[in-house]
Amino acid sequence: NIKLKRYKTYFKGWGSDKYGHDKKRKEDLRMELAMLEELEEEHMLPPDLYSRKVDVNAELYELLVNEEIFWLQQSHERWLLKGDLNTDYYHKIANGRKRKNTIQSLKAGETVIEGTNNLIAHATEFYKELFGPAPGNQIHLDS
Repeated sequence: NIKLKRYKTYFKGWGSDKYGHDKKRKEDLRMELAMLEELEEEHMLPPDLYSRKVDVNAELYELLVNEEIFWLQQSHERWLLKGDLNTDYYHKIANGRKRKNTIQSLKAGETVIEGTNNLIAHATEFYKELFGPAPGNQIHLDS
């Protein structure tokens, strides 16, 4: 129990410190980059300021990539906690994915094809023409 309390006090606020500093650093970098870009619009930047601009862009890009990885990990964690069971969360994800991946209509030239049967017939004809034999390439051999 004592070890657990020590552990909690040691790591308390670690996440907010780490990501709080990243958030402030990202804002500072954006402001510095905006200032450098304003200077660049007025006249050409000297080599030292240009190299600083490149460094700021690289550091900002790295912070943004780290933030994106963080949120990707959070989404996987949420799926692991709530998604595998037959829950409301699972059904919302599954139904949303189904809605997003469903083809409602196709536009072929100027015509719009709607309805499941019409879409299936159009797709079948399209692939028959695409993968079927070309009309002039059939060779007939005498027995």
